[in-house]
This record gives sequence, C-alpha cells and structure tokens, in this order.
Amino acid sequence: MLNIIKRMLDTPKNQSSIRDIKINFIERFRLYILKCYYIKIYGEWCEDYFIFGGKKPLSTTSIDRYKHKACIKANLREITSHQFRHSYATRNIHKKVPIDIVSRSMGHSRVSTTLDIYVHKEKRVTSTLLSVRFNFFNTIANNFKKMSQSIITFLM
Repeated sequence: MLNIIKRMLDTPKNQSSIRDIKINFIERFRLYILKCYYIKIYGEWCEDYFIFGGKKPLSTTSIDRYKHKACIKANLREITSHQFRHSYATRNIHKKVPIDIVSRSMGHSRVSTTLDIYVHKEKRVTSTLLSVRFNFFNTIANNFKKMSQSIITFLM
C-alpha cells in the first residue's frame, strides 16, 4: 500500500478516473521488452516502471519536446495532448466500439458525457456536410435547368 501511495502522481478527478485497460499480447510483449531494457539500464529489478521515463515519469515539458521533434521529423502538424484524447475517442467511435466502452476508457463517469462531447458533435458535423453537399447538388441542378432552358430558347 505504501508503494502505491508513493508512486501516485496526482489525485484522480473522480472515481471513474481510476481504470484498468486491457492490452493485447503484442503490447504486453512490447512492455516486457521495455521492462528488460530498463532493468539493463538501471541494473536492478523494480516492480513497476513508468512507460515514459523509467524509474520516474518524464515531465510534461520533456514529453512536449519529444512530440515536437517527432512531428517535425514526420512533417506532421503538431497537436496538443488533449487533442490526442479527442482523436482516440473519435477513432474508437468510428471503429464502432460500443459507446459504454469508449466512455469507460475515457474515464467519464456517465455515458451521456461521452455522447454529448463526441457523438453529438459528430452528428452536427455530418449534418453540416450533408447540407453543403445538398446545396452543391441543388446549385448544379438549377444551373443545368437554366442552361437547358437557354439552349431550348436558342434553338427555337
């Protein structure tokens, strides 16, 4: 118990912020390799290491610096850490992951929170896109109608 309290970085916002995640075999194997790497570097076995940092976590400024360098190297637009969170949720929703699972993985205390933030926003965007498409095709149809009337008038 003392070890858990000592390793806690900050207090959770609410009870649903404390969550377990399932990882597949490949990710477990990658974590095992990372743990072996840390044991080799530090020369000792430790029950738990931080994925980013080893014995102690990387600071947020260090993470941002690594992210910045990686984005430049990959020629990608840099996004904030919170935008990664939104991308994760949106991607899972697009992949048809059940909303209650997405909500739990995001640490939301209610599914309605996830629905309000991600699904309803997605529906508004889809509705706007459909409206733009409809207006575009409607404009083409009207232009075609005017053009065909002009041709008919010219031929008569």
